[in-house]
Amino acid sequence: MAVTFHHFNYPGREEIFKWLYALADEEFVSEVHSIADWKDDPFNEKSIYGQLPVMKIGDEEVFGTEVIARVLAEKFGYMGTTDVEKRRTEVIVHCVCSLAEHVWRAKMEDKDKERRELYIENLRKVILPKALKKYEKMLDENNALQQALKESVKDAETSESTEPVETQSAVITEVVDTSDKAAAEIHFVGASLSLADLYFVWQIKYLHDVTLGDMLDEFPLITALIKQVQALPQLKDFFKKEEPSTEESE
Repeated sequence: MAVTFHHFNYPGREEIFKWLYALADEEFVSEVHSIADWKDDPFNEKSIYGQLPVMKIGDEEVFGTEVIARVLAEKFGYMGTTDVEKRRTEVIVHCVCSLAEHVWRAKMEDKDKERRELYIENLRKVILPKALKKYEKMLDENNALQQALKESVKDAETSESTEPVETQSAVITEVVDTSDKAAAEIHFVGASLSLADLYFVWQIKYLHDVTLGDMLDEFPLITALIKQVQALPQLKDFFKKEEPSTEESE
């Protein structure tokens, strides 16, 4: 059944859906609405939620950026490979959503210039450094876990021992050298790309437009993850420089 996305006429919260469809190499129908004419838009009048973006599957309407992204990630295989990975992906996406509210507020909601500047200053000096340190730590811990798992499998393959190899769900307690962290693939969850990675990089993309500056220089793993996602052939067009929008997204 064909999927139709209803969204406003500028890059906004629907872009993460487009990323997922691009990665899956699948097509969808796009219905673009003008935010200036939204009040009198026929879709607004008949839609259940009266907000965008909306994903329509037949007569069903699915609303909510986070909800739609999870539905698509589940469909296309970006929610992890185990129940543990799926739950961790959901948690990280939810945390990124909380950070995203600060991003969207700084970018669009506050029209008072002086108040907006104060808010951005607090975002740069307090909110973002604290949040980015936590995300860097998450990447570091998962990177160490994946390195330990690789070493465990490698040792098992070369050993004469008949004892079973622990699976990825096992707790790895050994200390792993991660001095060359940024050289390997970096992910928030497991050993492959997930919605957690995509959702985070998507929000960082908008942070650059607002207030990020050179802040990422202090976070090598976050920087490595961003470069990995930007280098994906299916997503390169999404990272072309765009003119900043002054319109407000719902």
